[in-house]
Amino acid sequence: MRCVSDLGSLSLHNVLSIEIKGRLWCVPYPLAFLFRTQVDLESGHFELQDAG
Repeated sequence: MRCVSDLGSLSLHNVLSIEIKGRLWCVPYPLAFLFRTQVDLESGHFELQDAG
């Protein structure tokens, strides 16, 4: 997990952007995943997108 917020953008004021990646155990090989989410810190609304 890492923060990917653009610190110079005023349009994303009070919005936290996070990238989540990892691997799920699966047979015959692990399955990789990558998600991005934006959390509005004022309203609590979030959006999860498949980025992988």
